[in-house]
Amino acid sequence: MKHKLTLLSCAVLLAACGGGGGGGGNSNVDIAAASADLMYTEITSTQMSSDNADIMPIINRVKDYDLVSLGEPSHNGSVLHFIKSRILKGLHQEGKLDLIVFEAGFYDGLVAWEQYLKGKQPLIEAITGPHANFMYMQRHSKGVSQIIDYINDLDQVNAPLILAGFDSRINSDPACVVKDGETTSIMLQELDRYLVANNLSVESIMDIYTIAPVMMCSWHNPDVTYNHNQALHQQLMSALVALEKVLEQQAKLEVIPEYDPTTPRNFRQYASFWLQVVKGMQGHAQMQVNDLDYAKADVRSADNLRWLRDVWFKTRGQTAIWSHNIHITKVEHTVPQALVKQQPELTSYVMGVIDNGGMYAPYVPQYETWAEDAFAISRDKDTVNYLLGSAGIPNAFIDFNETNSSNLIFSGKFKLAFHGGAAQYVTPAEIMDGMLFIPVEEATVSRY
Repeated sequence: MKHKLTLLSCAVLLAACGGGGGGGGNSNVDIAAASADLMYTEITSTQMSSDNADIMPIINRVKDYDLVSLGEPSHNGSVLHFIKSRILKGLHQEGKLDLIVFEAGFYDGLVAWEQYLKGKQPLIEAITGPHANFMYMQRHSKGVSQIIDYINDLDQVNAPLILAGFDSRINSDPACVVKDGETTSIMLQELDRYLVANNLSVESIMDIYTIAPVMMCSWHNPDVTYNHNQALHQQLMSALVALEKVLEQQAKLEVIPEYDPTTPRNFRQYASFWLQVVKGMQGHAQMQVNDLDYAKADVRSADNLRWLRDVWFKTRGQTAIWSHNIHITKVEHTVPQALVKQQPELTSYVMGVIDNGGMYAPYVPQYETWAEDAFAISRDKDTVNYLLGSAGIPNAFIDFNETNSSNLIFSGKFKLAFHGGAAQYVTPAEIMDGMLFIPVEEATVSRY
């Protein structure tokens, strides 16, 4: 249900970008008194079993976009996962959604989907392991499991909804754990088998097999430091570029069969897939060596998304991106922005997510500790988050349409907490097309 809220009664002062925040020296602005009426859609249920009635305004607003991105300010909250799962279910039932891509390893997404299609594992187990690992908290989260289980139970022939991973940062155990007695990781052993089977070679291939696991998963290789090690970085990049050239030529010789969920293809048998992995490794390596400059990896992740949509699955409906806010905002080089730059004909809607505090689980894969070690967070009183919370807005979707985009809360430059770091001075309507607001977040809970 849509609601209209007049914020005139809220005696809240937000510091405009200026004094204390850098800029032109603007004084504090009574944003509540200056703002126009705020329109929002209340989300009355977080339960996956609920019908779509309360979220139909959200579905109707975004269902016709080629890309819809659903963010999150952290991976540690629970309410947002349940709400995002509901929205994606609704977009599949009421719209044209046929592909969901998680902020999970590109390789792992394809492994998990293969395991599922072949009936070897339920989808929730396929993303957990041991053959693929979706990101730390995703694979164990009860909230995330809602959409995974929904996909698992679908008829993939008559009502398809594909799950994949877009991330060029492939840092799962199969990708970068080198077991005792082995030369390299499982993923890179599979690459080696492909190269040998097709009589392809690169003189410096061992540099990839030995250095890439260190670059991708530093926590498994504490004795070697990749970040800021320019010599090691250049050694790896040189080998990756050489292999990229070989794979580019090989890909031209291969024909990938059409996607058929009843007859899963082995992605490992195609140069086109390995080419994406190798290009992704370059972006990941550049990110690592440049103080975690995510743009380096996100541009490669966007190309992975292009490949999944246009080459491997050849989907024709809507694609949803499930990711942290920092990878989807409307700034240059995020995943949706980089993809639209490649393919300007695509339409995109970015739905950021913010909260006004609550409880977060620790960001660790040991889900057994989440409940005991959950911690409280709060938002500063000079943030947009706090203003919305103090105004009594419930779990809600706020579309930056003509009415709301002209609202000073969203068109002005004010402090917004939308990622794991400190709140930043931003203009919300410039970095998002709309947002989900959660007044009180709850700590991620495990599905076990």
